[in-house]
Amino acid sequence: MKNFKTQLIKNQKLVIYGVITACLLFANYSLFLRPTFISLKETIPRLAQMKKQLISDKSLVANIPRFKIQIEQMRESISSYRKKFSTRQEIAELLKDLSEIAKDSNVKIISIKPHQPVDAQSVSTASGAYQKFPISIRAVCGYHQLGAFLNSLENDETFMRVSDINIASDEKDPSQHLVYILINTYILSEE
Repeated sequence: MKNFKTQLIKNQKLVIYGVITACLLFANYSLFLRPTFISLKETIPRLAQMKKQLISDKSLVANIPRFKIQIEQMRESISSYRKKFSTRQEIAELLKDLSEIAKDSNVKIISIKPHQPVDAQSVSTASGAYQKFPISIRAVCGYHQLGAFLNSLENDETFMRVSDINIASDEKDPSQHLVYILINTYILSEE
């Protein structure tokens, strides 16, 4: 019986040790492993997303020289477009250029002057980068000279658009016509 008692005490100790070990394992899982697994479960998708973003960023960084070339091309393009628009300080020069174009086309200008816009809204564009600047021209010329003048305006470095034209015969000379032209050019805003 003594042997049975010692065996029973030994078994009880093993059971107690087993229960304590199970409690320790459960506590370890609950306190340490479970929060770590939950954190990993949340972190792994973010890590995958960050990895994709890193690959994307690396390709963008590899393309920086190409982007610099594109930026330089855009700057050159902007510079060429700026030449197509005048500034308020260049209006006198613009009127002089119009006179030269007319002279080269054998168009005799009677008057050339800035024209008042019809309404204040038509002056400024939505972006505000440039403003419409109308110029009225009264001239005497033949059809061929008028055509050459309009062609020269169209091919000029400065952007101009004919918005109105009126042609009447000249009673003094049947080969000549009295011409009224309203040209719209655009000037860069002061900003």
